[in-house]
Amino acid sequence: FLVLSGGDMWTGPAISTWFDGESMAEVMNTIGYDAAALGNHEFDFGLDGLARRAAQSEFPFLSANIRDKQTGDIADIAVPYVVEEVNGIKVGLIGLTTVRTPQTTMPDNIAAFDFIPYTQALNEVVPAAKADGAELLIVVGHICANDMRALAPAAAELGIALITGGHCNERVKTVIDEVALIEGGAHMAAYAKADILFDTVNDKVVSIEPSTHNNSGGAPDPEVVALVDHWRSQVDEALSYPIGYVQKEIGQRSDIMFNM
Repeated sequence: FLVLSGGDMWTGPAISTWFDGESMAEVMNTIGYDAAALGNHEFDFGLDGLARRAAQSEFPFLSANIRDKQTGDIADIAVPYVVEEVNGIKVGLIGLTTVRTPQTTMPDNIAAFDFIPYTQALNEVVPAAKADGAELLIVVGHICANDMRALAPAAAELGIALITGGHCNERVKTVIDEVALIEGGAHMAAYAKADILFDTVNDKVVSIEPSTHNNSGGAPDPEVVALVDHWRSQVDEALSYPIGYVQKEIGQRSDIMFNM
């Protein structure tokens, strides 16, 4: 199997944000992630911060649609694709980053880049991945469900079997034009999964079963628990300090969701 992230790996939770993502990268290394899409929030701590997390992470950051404005080349902050071998199958993992990144992170942090359309990027990169031996193609995307659905017909023409999503924090499990689409929600409360049956003689997908699951039950991994406890201990005192009071209880609003 492959463990993949749809991006936005460390902005949001107080502990991870406090340490510019260092704590989350360490946890993801321990879990054993194989690759991650580069999300818009990976730019939140500047290019130096992104470089530090890339150096720390034991898995590649993927994006095929970020271009250097001066040269027009694929930006060197990520790789467009990697080819991983799983059960004797060479799997091409191609990254995509939301084209809305200039509106959803600090503009100065991405001023040097253009975010080109997804289909254009795939048309450029898929032949290269196939030339490197990829037999099964998967898009690891930091994109929303509507983007995934719109991209499915073009992906089918290119021979892509699966598109994964992030960004909008939705739970998606569907198949369009024989291309499976999955996305696993937010905050690691759930995950998406695709079971793929692949014909290694004829190099083609026989079937794909997409699904989503709540992250519940099971026994906590001791190594991950120890890491979480370690990082929490670094900030508990500061984050527990009262900074203000209200006279009335602040209720919860379940009908509001902010998609960044």
